[in-house]
Amino acid sequence: MAITWGNMGVILFEQERGEEAIPLLMGAYGIFQKIGSPNVQWVAEYLAAISKRIGEARFEEIASKIK
Repeated sequence: MAITWGNMGVILFEQERGEEAIPLLMGAYGIFQKIGSPNVQWVAEYLAAISKRIGEARFEEIASKIK
């Protein structure tokens, strides 16, 4: 499930739909982190890229609604 969510998030990111990708990537990140998967790194990199693209304040606003 985490890989699917991550891949869907990447597709949205590549389509310039980063804000829509955040919930999927955060879900994938949480699962990868919980199971100790090294895949957590690539998800974190995409989340960081989205934050840079849309601005930290907007990223945090969206992320705070997900948690």
